[in-house]
Amino acid sequence: MALLFADQDETRSTYPDGTSNADFTAEVYGNVLGRSADQAGLTFWTNALDSGAVSRDELILQVLDGARSPLQIERGLDFVQQQIADRNYLENKIDIGALYAVHKGMSDVAQAEAVMALYDGTASSIIASVDAIDTFYRDAIDPSDGTFLLQVVGVLDNPFES
Repeated sequence: MALLFADQDETRSTYPDGTSNADFTAEVYGNVLGRSADQAGLTFWTNALDSGAVSRDELILQVLDGARSPLQIERGLDFVQQQIADRNYLENKIDIGALYAVHKGMSDVAQAEAVMALYDGTASSIIASVDAIDTFYRDAIDPSDGTFLLQVVGVLDNPFES
């Protein structure tokens, strides 16, 4: 599945051909975790790509898996705090994407990109993203100029509804 995502226009625009392995790794950290890569992580993943130990699609999956892995208390407080921050960033990003695509049923890629560009990991950016989704949704359900929506009901709980 990751390999199929790697060959999409959106993925290619985020990670263009010709990007060095170091730049690719830095971009993955920024996109997936919303932060710059720490030097140890950048070195580790760049070396893994350079040696062929992982492919680019595998690296993305492993960074995603790492953000959701059990806390590694033995690595120290700073490491655990970064794990928690990465996990929270990613979970919020997933929730925002699910609100847009699953709960509201929208599929306009440009609008989705605009919503995700608002999210920077802060509470205010979550509110801004949800507000933008609500605006796009109101436009989409307009009886005259609306768009086709395919809401998926009962699959995920909406974390933005009480």
